[in-house]
Amino acid sequence: MAEPTYLERYLSGEYELVWAELVALGERVRDEPLSSDAWAVACETMRRVRRNVELLIPRLNALGYRFGDGLFPDDPIDAEALPGPPYLPPAADAPARVAALDGLVGPLPLSVRAFYEIVGSVNLVGWHPEWPNEYSPDPLYIYPLHVQLDMRSDWLMRKAVAPERAEWAVSPVMLTMAPDQDAKYGVEGDVYEMQVPNSGIDGLLLDERHSTTFVNYLRICFRWAGFPGLDQLPGASPWTRRLSAVARELQPV
Repeated sequence: MAEPTYLERYLSGEYELVWAELVALGERVRDEPLSSDAWAVACETMRRVRRNVELLIPRLNALGYRFGDGLFPDDPIDAEALPGPPYLPPAADAPARVAALDGLVGPLPLSVRAFYEIVGSVNLVGWHPEWPNEYSPDPLYIYPLHVQLDMRSDWLMRKAVAPERAEWAVSPVMLTMAPDQDAKYGVEGDVYEMQVPNSGIDGLLLDERHSTTFVNYLRICFRWAGFPGLDQLPGASPWTRRLSAVARELQPV
């Protein structure tokens, strides 16, 4: 009897174990027949991510969450980070644009490719009137694909203009994935980044406090109904219990 594929194991419930094993294989996930299996796992995972995001938005609206509250309210310069739709599905040309990004920075992890081709972009930044102001809920936010292309194109243009500058010789490139939990609310902060080129199935999300991979970060986000920063709050409250009920409706990734 043939061994089950990674996709079959993933569908049977071995979500975290399958991803851990595929991450450990490194660049070998690009070799057939493993490549097709690994890509199928990445795509199925991101289909679940998309369904979870699509479910979260109406659930949060029903709980009185106000999307867009607090995000760069007075800074027109950061146009790419201004409040927008909490979710935008990928455009029809997303695979071609992902290939263009791949050409700019080198191989993208399969998780990032699948996210941009299947999910699109997510911006759950906002506020609930019952939340204490001293904590950032660090809402799920992943920069849109066009922002990634704009940032990388600008980087390459500046590199071409002044190739003698020492920082242009530094490798690898950092792919900016999201503002950090402070910057999401207009406070001086940093960003969550991923190192590229990366020919594996996933990569570490750098400068994010869980020190974990991109997919596991998404997993943590859904465990907290889109707000992983809430695990820093002491005790429980009625609204954290309501969010826990929402989280239980989400699909495991």
